Amino acid sequence: MKGLLLKTINFHMTLLLLQVNCSYNSGFCKESQETVKRVKTCPKSKSAWKEREKMKNCSSIVHSCPRDLQYHCLINAWQNITVEVCVPSVNINAGYCAEYNKIGGRVQDFYERTCSLCTDNYVSTDAYRYSECYDAVNRNSGSDQNKTSTAAKTQSREIQLYLNMLFVFVYSLYSFLFL
Repeated sequence: MKGLLLKTINFHMTLLLLQVNCSYNSGFCKESQETVKRVKTCPKSKSAWKEREKMKNCSSIVHSCPRDLQYHCLINAWQNITVEVCVPSVNINAGYCAEYNKIGGRVQDFYERTCSLCTDNYVSTDAYRYSECYDAVNRNSGSDQNKTSTAAKTQSREIQLYLNMLFVFVYSLYSFLFL
């Protein structure tokens, strides 16, 4: 009876980790990585954003991303360039800028510095409202890319998640077969 209970618990733990991993990677959009283009500046008004959005024509791109591709102009993970990219929009937490993480193929919060103008949560396609986020690019342009970046931290978290999941899976399989 004890062995059956242990097997059931291990099976449920494995399923839970698989579910967490799938939800964590749900924002990944491979096709977005191919649409990245470095730009000197990002639009700072809704009308300028709409004009650039029309030129980028994200709706014409065939993709398998979880949601529709939308135009974005954001800082990169090193905060030293701005990029235009077609990627699904996400909600950004108050106090943070939106960044495009090319390795992760997604838009995410830029946790390395805060944004005093970003007082409420916002949708990443409204990034043009927060010029403070773009201003930092000018200060960091061409500077030290060797610092620990959000992209590297994201990749490290993904690797750790996969290793944890693998460990639980192997342990569950061992328990199921030998206990």
